[in-house]
Amino acid sequence: MGVITTAVATLFGGDPTTAFIASVATAVALFATWFLWRLNTKDGARDQTAPPFIWKEVPPSDHVPGQDPAPGAHSRLSSTRLPVEEQRVRSKAFYNLMASRRSLRFFSSDPIDQEVLDTVVATAGTAPSGAHKQPWVFCVVKDPQARMEIRKLVEAEEAINYERRMKKTWVQDVDHLVNALHDDGVPIKPYLTDAPTLIVAFKEVYGVDEFGEQIEHYYVAESIGIAVGMLLSALHNVGLATLTSTPMGAESKIRELLGRGKHEKVFLLLPVGYPAADATVPFRGPTQERKPLDKLMPIF
Repeated sequence: MGVITTAVATLFGGDPTTAFIASVATAVALFATWFLWRLNTKDGARDQTAPPFIWKEVPPSDHVPGQDPAPGAHSRLSSTRLPVEEQRVRSKAFYNLMASRRSLRFFSSDPIDQEVLDTVVATAGTAPSGAHKQPWVFCVVKDPQARMEIRKLVEAEEAINYERRMKKTWVQDVDHLVNALHDDGVPIKPYLTDAPTLIVAFKEVYGVDEFGEQIEHYYVAESIGIAVGMLLSALHNVGLATLTSTPMGAESKIRELLGRGKHEKVFLLLPVGYPAADATVPFRGPTQERKPLDKLMPIF
């Protein structure tokens, strides 16, 4: 502090009081900078997993660790802000990342690191939900035989869907997406077995407590829809591809195959893996691009 005070006193014409106050402010600023740096470092090296800003809950002073808080209790949110210019850079970088995402039907069979898979599913689980009921389960199916059984169930029902359940307009609208995956007009789903992992997203229409009693859930479709959106983002963030597939007609059979309770309903199937070396995606012309911002975001 003496070195700082002497240096600052020189700047303030030798006034010791002003110099001391300024030196204290300087020391505090230096400490704050060091403290924030240490929060984001491990052993002097930047922690690549640390968030770029702070959103941290500060529990109430009377909170007992390991115990649920009293009903209605709140914790203070301690937060920092990114500079606007950094917000712009990060928002554009994230947009460019997500704009490169495509739904994929042609997968490599190369395995996925389990820790990566754990983390992306955990990310989906951070989604908001109605009354924080978290009405979702993401079953990860890696067993080849189980994936083949699911594929057979889906293909059998899909043949019926194309024959009489689906509107002709739907069949026509998706033809350019799936025409390479038809066998004499019968839809096939090789991606359900080609991809090394199949995630079956279940929505919990109600919960079940330890005594078998029902727990009411709210806004279930909206909640799991948000969670799946976060899962897609997390997968693409690590270079993994997926496809949102709706197994119309096969939902209950898939649930029974996986031994899930009747309170769970299949929401989506998501094959997950790396793109195959010869993977293709539908080519989009100017009228098929994503909706432009002026149509996507009216401002009032």
